[in-house]
Parts: sequence; structure tokens; C-alpha cells
Amino acid sequence: MPATSCKIVLLDHVFGRPAKIGPMSPSHINCEAEFTASIFNTIRMSDDEPTLFLSEESGEEKELAKDPLADSDDSYSQSSNEEDLNDVYSTFHDLSDQSIGDSSSSCDSTDDEPPRKKQKRTELKKSEKSYEWTKIPGVPQKYKSANDRPSSENISPNLSTDPASIFTRYFTDSFVSLIVKLTNLRAAKCSLKLNLKECELRAFIGMLIIMGFHRLPGLRYYWNANANFGVPRINSVMTAPRFLNILRFLSFDDSSPKKVPSESDEFHKVRLLVDHLNEKFSDMMEISKWLTINKSAIRPKVLSNYEKKFCLTALCCSKTGYLFQLNVQNPNVFTDKPNKNDDIVRDLLSIVKTEGTTVVFGQEYTNFPLVEELYNRNIFVCGELRGKCDPNIPSNFKRLNVRSGDFAQSGDFSITAWKDTHVENALILSTMHNPTEKKTSLKRKVNDLAEYPAPVVDFYDHKEGVKLFDAQRMRYNTFWKSIKYSTRFFYYMLDSTIVNSYLVYKKILEKIKIEDSKDLLSIVQFRSNLADGLIGGFVGRKRPTPNPQSVRGKSKKKNSSKRTSVQNSVRMTDVGSHMPTTTTRRRCAFCSTKEHVKRTTIMCTTCQVGLCFPCFAPFHEVPQE
Repeated sequence: MPATSCKIVLLDHVFGRPAKIGPMSPSHINCEAEFTASIFNTIRMSDDEPTLFLSEESGEEKELAKDPLADSDDSYSQSSNEEDLNDVYSTFHDLSDQSIGDSSSSCDSTDDEPPRKKQKRTELKKSEKSYEWTKIPGVPQKYKSANDRPSSENISPNLSTDPASIFTRYFTDSFVSLIVKLTNLRAAKCSLKLNLKECELRAFIGMLIIMGFHRLPGLRYYWNANANFGVPRINSVMTAPRFLNILRFLSFDDSSPKKVPSESDEFHKVRLLVDHLNEKFSDMMEISKWLTINKSAIRPKVLSNYEKKFCLTALCCSKTGYLFQLNVQNPNVFTDKPNKNDDIVRDLLSIVKTEGTTVVFGQEYTNFPLVEELYNRNIFVCGELRGKCDPNIPSNFKRLNVRSGDFAQSGDFSITAWKDTHVENALILSTMHNPTEKKTSLKRKVNDLAEYPAPVVDFYDHKEGVKLFDAQRMRYNTFWKSIKYSTRFFYYMLDSTIVNSYLVYKKILEKIKIEDSKDLLSIVQFRSNLADGLIGGFVGRKRPTPNPQSVRGKSKKKNSSKRTSVQNSVRMTDVGSHMPTTTTRRRCAFCSTKEHVKRTTIMCTTCQVGLCFPCFAPFHEVPQE
């Protein structure tokens, strides 16, 4: 085999592309020249055939001299070729990690952000409790006593149906005053006297709500002079520079030099907002019987890398989507922590004090040690297992050919296998079901009732609580693009508060037994009434006072350019059809002023304004400015 062919095969093997003996681009030379030179130097040519080599500096082809230590025979032997190839492959294995690693790092050295580590799934540990799985079904005894608990949630007493009054139970007066104080403090740090007040902050929130259901391409469009863009409701409340200054300096963290933020809390800038609303969310509504734990997204689609740093885990009602608790984490910080998801679940369920609550979550949070801990607290679980990754499940359930509907039970713990056209090899772990119990549910393709295992029906009926909350939050949302993560969190928490307020409003109407659909406000009507209640009578604009010098300098030509309510296109077109008629006494639209009021009983039939007899002709001839 010729030496040149050996080198071509080798290059094809190393770089994964057809080798070309010829000039290469500078980008290839920078990353491959050093490694190519080390490989070529190991090949000892024994014939007179010249060898082409790429120079490291210029990238031009150079001709290597014949090795004087090589054999003088014109032909290669098979043994010498094999030895050369062995030397080359050994050199490749020795230098691949170092050479290719150095070249790739040099090529990627221009990136500002370090490469993100690939997250590994948490390894499941074997439970300390030994499970004896049998085919004997049974009703969980612990769940029997809590099964009769009503599923309806109770709300705080003394609540009115006014949207603004419900919203202020979350954004209390003391909390709004604290935000105003921190915002003014942050503006003062930037040498700006903002002088924000509580009523102005409420009006600012009301304007954001209006912008949610009256969407425009950007914030400044709401103050545009073009009638197609400008919104008079927004324009009459506050000027654009004032609105943008409030949005710029909006703060939920004391950034004064006297107070140093905690280094351990990465989200200290929004911790005050999250903790306050978490407390109010759980106080306003009693914990429901069915809860869902899942991840929530600030936006439905992550469009930029900086939003991947936020992991929001929500605890919601499975039926209504009411948000009870929110946990904020950075997924890139605790990648090596084995039980990070267990800590999140414990933190979210710390507010659950009532026995008999059922929690539904997916594979990411379901493991036997955590389920045992919740079971001891009388919190029942219906979740999906990871299948063959879990060492605590029976061996026959780890196979792919497990039949749909098979079950295994150990005490109050049961595992049910399920398969259909959309789900493959789902294993449902439950601490509250008899696996042989059946429930009716609608078929997916046929609008007909059918019987399915109770754990499967309850899991798929209650696992979408967080998605239901996100769907309601994204309708007429207040979100706008922002570089600051604190502003994006504020939009998220504001929409979450509005959703919870609307669900409380519906619960109040159910409590006072108002069943008429005409009295129930839709979500957009609720947001509109809420914005009106927050804005109230606040007007941040001031009427511009006239300049006295400009008033004195004006020439007082009698009615030569007086503006009237009649447009030029009406009063100066087809003048012959403008006929006078008698009417009640009116002010003359041409000669009457504040100082000298003149009234007449003559009116123009087309312009519908009063005119004196001498003023009738000049009014239809002199155009107004």
C-alpha cells in the first residue's frame, strides 16, 4: 500500500472527512496543523516519492526530504507498512486528548460564557424499607379515614367581589409602601429624584394591565401621536418618560451600601416579592385536596440562554390552577446535588397542614424514599415512576413486555402498568388506590366512556394543574422583554396574582350562589375593572400653562382666524346649500367672544351653528387656521 494512501486513510479516520493534499483554509490550519505535523513526522518514507506537508506558519505545501535512515529498497514490504501504521495509531491515541483538546479550546476561546454542563438525572437510591410485592389487591387503610374530606376550597371571609379589593389583599398597602421606598432608594443611588408615591405605583400597575389586553409592538407606541397607535387611556394617566423611569428603577431589594445582600441567595433581588406573595397565596385560599407539582415557565418558549438559569417549580391546585407556592432555583448550581428535587418538594409542601391531601407529580420528583416520607405525614402521592431506573420496583415491571393493567402491591403502596397509543410503559405509583378499582373516563379518539384503572385515571386527570395555571397566566399577560431578571419576575408574579385574584372572585360568586352567567366577569373584563380600580382618579399629567409673553404678542384681529367646531371641508363646500333658518337664541359662532357675548336666532341649516345676519357670509368665506 503506498505511503500517500496510508496518510489519506489516516487523515480520513482522524478528522472524519475526505483528506485533501493541498492548500487548506486558515481556520482548518489553526486547529489541525500542529496535530497533522506530529502524525506526519512519525511516518518514515522508504521510497523516492515526495511527501507533501502543510507548514504551520504559512499553510503552504512543502516537500519533505527523504529519510536517510530508511531502507534503500524501492518497494514497501507489508511488515513495514503495518509497523508504520501501528506507530501512527499509537501516536494518535497518545496525542488525541492533548492536541485536539488544545485546538478546540483555542477555537472556542472567544466565547464569553463557559459551556454549560450537561445535567445528569438524579440516581435513584434503594429504599431502606423492604417491599414484598404481591398480586393481592387491597384498599390503603391510612387513606380510608381521609377519603371523606370535601374537595372544595374555602376562602378568606369578608371578601367583596370588587376586583381591586381582592387584588389589594395580595398587594397590601404596607407591601406597596415598601416597594415605593426601595424604588426611590434605587433611583437616589443613580442621582435621580423619582419621588414615587403609592397611588402612582398602583396606577403604574393598572397601566401594565391595560397594555396586556391592548397589545402594541412596543411600550412607546402607547404615547404615539398617530391615532392608529396612541391609546388615550394610557396617555391621560402618565407621560412616557415617567412610566419608563418607574419601570427602570422598580426594585424589590435594598441596594443601599449599608445593607449587603446575601451571597448565598442568588435571587435576593426578588426574594422579597416571592416570599411575600407565597405567604399571601396560601393564606387567601385553603389547600385543596388535589395538588400538582411541576415546573412553570416565565414564557412558553425560551428564546434566550439567560432564561435557562431560572427553574420555577409551582404547587398548584389540580382542578382550578390556583398557585399556592412557588420555588425559585438555578438549575446550573445544584447539578451535583443528589436530592435537589426532594428538597424542592419538601419546601413546597411545607404549607400543607391538613391530612388527606394528594400530590400528583411526574418522573422527575417520584422516588420511594420521598413518597415514604410524605406518607408518614399523611400526604398521599400518585406519581409516575422511571421504570427500569428505579431499584425498588419488581423485576418483572422493568421489562418492556409488561401488560397494560398489571399491578403489584406491598402494603399501601401499589404500582400499576399502563400502555396506550400515546403512552408507552408508564408505571403509576400510588399510596391511595386499590389497583383493581375501575373508573370511567372518556376515550381519546372516541367520544365514549370506558373503564380504566383508578390510579391511571386520577393521575392523568390531575397532573395538568401547573399547565392550567400557565395557560390562564399567559392570557392577556403583562410580560415585556427585559434584560433585568427582576423585571421579568415582577411580570410573572403580577400575572400570577391576577390569576389567583380571578379564581378567588369566582369562588366568592359560588359561595354566595350567583349562578347567572351574566353576572360573572370574563378574565378580560376582570382585568379591565381591576385596572380601573387601581388607577382610580390618578392623573400624572399637568395641563400646560400658557406663556404670558406669547399671549401679549398675539395680534388681536377680530375673528379673522377664529377656530370653530365646524371643519373647513363642511362650511366652505357647496356654499349655496347653506341656508339660514330660525332657532332658539344661540351664541354666534363668528363674532361672539368671552368679553362680548352675542346671541342670535339665525342658524345655518348645514353647519348647525348660530350666526348673526352680517356674519353669515364671512363665516362661509374666511378659512380658519
